[in-house]
Amino acid sequence: MFEFIRGHQKLAQLLLAAVFLPFAFFGIDAARNTASVDAVAVVEGQEITLRQFEEALAAHKNNLRRSLGVNYDEKSADGMDNRRLVLENLITQQLLQQEAEHLNIPLEHVMRMVIGGIKDFQIDGAFSQEQYESKLAEQGRSVEEYEAEVRKYLRETQPPLISALASTSVIPVTSVQQMTKLLSEVRTVRAINIALDDFKAKVKVSAESAQKYYEQNKSSYIAPQQMRAEFLTLSMDKLKVKQPDDETIAKWYENNKNQYQSDEVRYASHILLSVEAAASDEKKAAVRARLEKILREARTADGDFAELAKQHSQDPGSAKSGGDLGIVDKGAMVKPFEDAVFALQLNEISDIVETEFGYHIIKLTGLTPAAVKPLESVKAKINAEIVAQAAARRFAEVADDFSNLVYEQSDSLQPAADKYELKIETSDWFSRDNLSSLSTPYRNHKLLKALFSAESIEDRHNTEVVEILPKVLVAARIVEYKPQAQIPFDDIKQKIMQRLERNAASDLAKQDGKEKLDKLLSGQDKLQWGEAKQASQLDSTFNPIAIRAIFQVSTDKLPAYNGALQPDGSFVIYKVEGTSSKKMNDQQRQQLANGVRRVLSSFTVGAYIQALRGRYEIEINHKLLAGNEAG
Repeated sequence: MFEFIRGHQKLAQLLLAAVFLPFAFFGIDAARNTASVDAVAVVEGQEITLRQFEEALAAHKNNLRRSLGVNYDEKSADGMDNRRLVLENLITQQLLQQEAEHLNIPLEHVMRMVIGGIKDFQIDGAFSQEQYESKLAEQGRSVEEYEAEVRKYLRETQPPLISALASTSVIPVTSVQQMTKLLSEVRTVRAINIALDDFKAKVKVSAESAQKYYEQNKSSYIAPQQMRAEFLTLSMDKLKVKQPDDETIAKWYENNKNQYQSDEVRYASHILLSVEAAASDEKKAAVRARLEKILREARTADGDFAELAKQHSQDPGSAKSGGDLGIVDKGAMVKPFEDAVFALQLNEISDIVETEFGYHIIKLTGLTPAAVKPLESVKAKINAEIVAQAAARRFAEVADDFSNLVYEQSDSLQPAADKYELKIETSDWFSRDNLSSLSTPYRNHKLLKALFSAESIEDRHNTEVVEILPKVLVAARIVEYKPQAQIPFDDIKQKIMQRLERNAASDLAKQDGKEKLDKLLSGQDKLQWGEAKQASQLDSTFNPIAIRAIFQVSTDKLPAYNGALQPDGSFVIYKVEGTSSKKMNDQQRQQLANGVRRVLSSFTVGAYIQALRGRYEIEINHKLLAGNEAG
């Protein structure tokens, strides 16, 4: 069901941006300032916490880092535009979730609606539970696994209300056709890259100009507060507990034998003669008589059931393998068939069984009786279970004492480490903006908040004990601390000079590119172009800036020219030589049209979101939103 999004991510990004970007800054500045000190925003009384915002911002930065590569800039990524965009997305999700609850649109209902609309699960245009289960079984997936995936997809990508709105939107056929035509267009393009290196030799950046830039942009060169810290972890898994002896393990085994019982396993083969339910009584009787003859032959001393199945069975899935069905689990077959299988003795052949598929005879070819696993085979598992339960009891007993000891002996973590035989870990330098040197478990929001608190910094006391994971407690303490400080010019001088050199070279490249572009537009084409390539809005041969430049120009008169400044500072000129349509078969074309229809329906969602903002009270904590920029 997600083939379109996965296969055409650029299309999804283009169209969804058109829907949500108009709302990216709508209401942020106009919203009331909230008095809450821990919430970045409050939507109709429901808080969006600082932790939620920071996690969403971090995920957004990671996406930018992956897409921009070496051109990623941390300062830009943490700028107000991105921070506003992330918060706006969280507010939108909260608005839609609350509205869905008010309208009583549960996620489960939407999931059923989505699954019910998938054509692969339909027969004659209507959802079929049997078809649904069959299609999933072909892929080796269970209903439970698949529905869990759909719930996760809906929960992470769109609240229930979006699905409900999108599913009821009516999109004009002409709109879909026009957008599909636009997106399937392919343009033949050549390019010339006017690189920075061609101009760097012409650029001279003096120390004085770098100093001037530094003075004008001092706020951009602030080193954040940094620290090295100690961490002490009390984990249930690491608590030392007494190992159980053989007598204890044996007693456990006797008291819990039902946990170590293997189920009965039955293997079966069958011969099927198909007959339609609407067939005449005469036809059914004839088919049954034919199967009775096969049954008599199968039950003779020389009867070869597998060979008879190959000759006569009309089940395409098993006939070639002698009617072999493998393991038959309860609930896997229709009831009359299942009842017959579980009534047979080993190697016994059933009487004729009638099902909706026709007439069957069934042979039980294998039987592994239910049995209790011997103690020796499960001894290690029992040992682990007893130890885990003992550790859980031990953890419950010592957790409070551990917390109290850390609090009472606030000048050091060593007393708690000694008492519980734990190892203190010491980190390298880290800041709130850069946690790369910090072990992942210690990047817990609550733990970091405690470490960066005034009490922790000024008094160097142990932090409170924080449960960073279930049954995992951590306390921390600052070892060394560096306050936020202005980075000296000499430390940053070389970097500033390189930046100014790059900017100046980029300006020259852009100027040269525009001069060349003006000549091209006046009919003077004497440039050495690169090889011809095919550009489409549905693939990633060109970056988004290039695609925008290539598809901005009219193709009424060819060749057509355009240029664009690139993320690396170079300037690229594009020469469009021809147009064509992307080759697609009927299925691909229909898939693209369906995807366009789904995305266009999100415009309805966009309008609905704008209306919701007028009905729900939204408050923004502008200081928390600004983060480090607030100062």
